[in-house]
Amino acid sequence: MTHSQPQVKFFIPNSKSQEIDIFPATLETLSQYKPVRKRYIAIPEIIANWLAKNTTTNATQGSLHFSQVSTEDEWEKVKALRLRVYADKAPYMLDHINSDGSDEYDNHSVVFAAWWHGMAVGTIRFTPYPFESSKFMSAAELNAFLGQQKQHDYLEWSRLLIEKNCAIKRLSTALIVYAGLSAIFKTGYRQYFGYSKSKVRNTFSTFSLDKNIREFSIPSRGEDNYLMLKGDFLQDFKLFIKKMFV
Repeated sequence: MTHSQPQVKFFIPNSKSQEIDIFPATLETLSQYKPVRKRYIAIPEIIANWLAKNTTTNATQGSLHFSQVSTEDEWEKVKALRLRVYADKAPYMLDHINSDGSDEYDNHSVVFAAWWHGMAVGTIRFTPYPFESSKFMSAAELNAFLGQQKQHDYLEWSRLLIEKNCAIKRLSTALIVYAGLSAIFKTGYRQYFGYSKSKVRNTFSTFSLDKNIREFSIPSRGEDNYLMLKGDFLQDFKLFIKKMFV
C-alpha cells in the first residue's frame, strides 16, 4: 500500500531526527515548489528505466529496474541497504543516521532505488533546501558556491550507496541517470550539487560538472577530503544522449 504523501518540511535539524514517522517525499511534492516547465514533455517511466539500464554493461534488462521509493516495503528495504553498506564501508556513518537507517532529511527528500530481483541494490536521494551540507558549511560558504540566493534552485544529492556484492557494473551511474531524468521531467529543478570523497570522484566523470569545485573536510567522518560538486540536469541529459546515440 502506498504511503500518504508528507508535506515538505523546511527546517534545519541539529541532531538525529526525533520524527515518529519518517517517510520520503515524492517528485510530485517537490514540483509544487518548482513546477514542471511546460515546454518539457514527460518521458514515460519505461523509457527512463530503459535509458538508465543501458548505462550498465552487464545487467539483464528484465531483472533490473529503478523507481522512486513510494511504499512502506520499499522504504524498509532501502533503509536496510543503508545500514548494510555503512556497516561494511563507513561504520562512522552509523552515528549520523537513526538506528533504522533513516535521518532527519528524509521527510523532505525524494529517495530513489535500484532493484534487482526485488532487492534494493542501490539508492540515492535528492533534497531541496535546507540541505544536509548546511551541517558542514556556513550559509555564506554555500552562497559563495551555489550563487547568492540560489539555494532554492538546487537539489542536493546524497546517500548514494551500492550493495557490496552487487555485480552490476556502472550501477551508480545508471542510478544517477534515472534520478536525474526523473527530476528533469517531473519537477522544475534543473541544478544539483552534492559532495563525495575525493577518491570516488571518477564516479561522476560521465556528467557535465561545473569546473567550480570546492574541497573541504568533515572531521567527524575521518581524515578523507571531500569535494563539493555541482551541475545541470539538462546539460547532463544532452551529453548522455549524445554519447549514447552519436
